[in-house]
Amino acid sequence: MVTLDTLNLKMRQLYASVGRLVVDPNSVEPTIISGPAGFAWLVNWAADEADLANVVTLTLANLGNLKDALIKYCAQNNIACDAEAVVNTNFDVAVLFDAWQLDKHAERDHKLRVRHFPRTPPIGIPQIPTVKRAMRMVAPAGGMVCMTMDPVTGRMVFGGDGSANVVIDGEVKDDQGQVLGEFVEMVERAVVVWDHAYRAAGVNLPAR
Repeated sequence: MVTLDTLNLKMRQLYASVGRLVVDPNSVEPTIISGPAGFAWLVNWAADEADLANVVTLTLANLGNLKDALIKYCAQNNIACDAEAVVNTNFDVAVLFDAWQLDKHAERDHKLRVRHFPRTPPIGIPQIPTVKRAMRMVAPAGGMVCMTMDPVTGRMVFGGDGSANVVIDGEVKDDQGQVLGEFVEMVERAVVVWDHAYRAAGVNLPAR
């Protein structure tokens, strides 16, 4: 039986996995490199390929599992909701759902949800993105983010009115190589869509 507590947990699991897509730039300990000319600090945000793939797979699974849980809860409680429409009417949700299905079954064995979004050329089968860690700096219009490194500790120091994070990101493509979007951006938008759908069904969710 699917309860409100079940749905609440589903969303909190999603929040947790999405939280792993973004890390503090200073979460990685800098390494000092010495040479004839002096020394330098090295900060390597690269992570094990399997670890990065696990984060992607977990995030896709947590997104993909939301539909059926919401359908069952609404049916059990005679609540009018259309979880299928959530997938079929939002491009980001549809692409990530198709990628999850491919990851789960290792082949296309369902009707592609991206077919609800005609394009020229047509969209193929969304693939699991190959990701890496990269710095993402965001500032408001007219604003700035500046970064310096403490020469004593090797720690990064940020200033300005924006933000800086290290994100696990990569392009989501179809099987023809057509770029469908940036993974983290698509996930963030999809979370907002599902958050709204779950709240509309009466799920009391924590603020993010």
